[in-house]
Amino acid sequence: MLGTLTVLASAVLVPLTAGAGTVAGCPGPTGSPSASPTGSPDSTLTLPPKVTASASDTAVPVPDRPPRDDPGDPIIATRSPSTSRSPTAAPCPSPSTGADPTGTASPGGPGPSVIATGPTDARCADLLTVSLMRAQQPLVAGAEQLLAAGEMLGGFAGITVEPETCTVAVYWDGSPPPSVSAIVDRLRTRMSVLVYDGPRHTHAELAAVAGELFDTLYQGYNLGVSVTEVRISPEGTHVDVGVWPLPSAPIDPQQAAAQAQSFWAPYFPVAVTAVPPAPVASRWQDVTPWSAGGKVTNGGSWCSTGWPMTAVSGARYLLTAAHCAVVPYGTPVRDGLGTAVIGTIEGIDASLDTALIKVRPPADVNPRTWDGGVSDVRQPLGVNDDIESMRPIVDWNNTFRGMYLCTSGSATGAHCNIKVKDADMSYTNDIGWKVKGSALGKQVDGTVALGKGDSGGPIFSLYGERADAVAIGVIAAGDAYAVLGCAAHPSPECYSKVRFTKISAIRTNWALSNVIVGGSI
Repeated sequence: MLGTLTVLASAVLVPLTAGAGTVAGCPGPTGSPSASPTGSPDSTLTLPPKVTASASDTAVPVPDRPPRDDPGDPIIATRSPSTSRSPTAAPCPSPSTGADPTGTASPGGPGPSVIATGPTDARCADLLTVSLMRAQQPLVAGAEQLLAAGEMLGGFAGITVEPETCTVAVYWDGSPPPSVSAIVDRLRTRMSVLVYDGPRHTHAELAAVAGELFDTLYQGYNLGVSVTEVRISPEGTHVDVGVWPLPSAPIDPQQAAAQAQSFWAPYFPVAVTAVPPAPVASRWQDVTPWSAGGKVTNGGSWCSTGWPMTAVSGARYLLTAAHCAVVPYGTPVRDGLGTAVIGTIEGIDASLDTALIKVRPPADVNPRTWDGGVSDVRQPLGVNDDIESMRPIVDWNNTFRGMYLCTSGSATGAHCNIKVKDADMSYTNDIGWKVKGSALGKQVDGTVALGKGDSGGPIFSLYGERADAVAIGVIAAGDAYAVLGCAAHPSPECYSKVRFTKISAIRTNWALSNVIVGGSI
């Protein structure tokens, strides 16, 4: 282990271009929050016999990071305009006030001000993304407090956020203890918080089921399938399981899934579908200090750099994907053109598909991430020519279903409007690795979320009026059911869904007991 590593951040301000204007976030309280619903939201689901969860009501410590939930900071649309876009483009639709774009009432007050009509161009799409990220800032801060409490107490099942309606939902087996109820009451002065407290499986119980199926003899070899994916439902209802036929058992994938469902359902709360192994997604010429999202090569392949980190000893590192670093320790890693040496491979963990590049002095790391397009000196003008820019890194967050995120990689540039569909999953990639500590995001418009060559790049959210980067994870793989043509992107294959390793899992694995940032938030 490398000891305690630290995510670097910068206090350097980066001016923003006021694009389409400011966007309001979640409104303040407008009256008494609605009563907490009771019972399971999935009342039609018959739960198999469950283990009785232990329950203890202990004091919940104050989180070691201050909540970043000030609703007064406006956020500004920040993606640099493409040089090919007209400066006289039609204005974006006016944001709605209190409208709920999902068509459901927001319990506890009106929803955020977001664009309720379809975007007319990429600039408007950016405005929508920033609006939703603005709305989710206090929700994620609240979810972090509930998660810190839930992980210490029996009965916790999961948490989701819904920026579209300014809502946090917490799921509990039985009634939450008073300490959790107190957190809920405090949060309800600023947002809608729904508590589902009917009988359900706890997160610990479903995690045990997922581990049993993913790691042990129940993997399905006697059924002629391999378990390619497990996803824990935050509602505490079941585990989604993906299976795929073994090469030695040529069987229709759908038939294989049906057989596995019939075999496992009497013993486990599962929903089985056919899911092929995830295809791994293996900036051109960056310079020292090295930033997240740049291109790296070890001479045989090229990928992207992830978050810059430092050890207590003062050594500097960049994250990347482990499948990009299947080389001996100490192998030099170079920039995209193969000229400048960034550092050497010093740590590889296939179970998280994450590797560490130790940056060698006099080179250093930059506490920023690349944003915008890809200015490739080897490509003609017009190839993904959104203007490149950088964003300061100011913090990190856990991952919750419902969050909106961005990706940034050296092959296809930055992409936003990506919504987390599963925040607690493990999967098998197409080189046979079983990867844990992961999440799945989907580009909601069905456009590019990542391409091959983006592996190792940063997954981030935006915070504050400067729209600074908040580290969420590292790009690892795409989805075989979400393949797209890459169009102008210099990548052989693109995807609308992205699998990524969560920064919270990376911190734990590399003994990252603290992540310290130095930016102003």
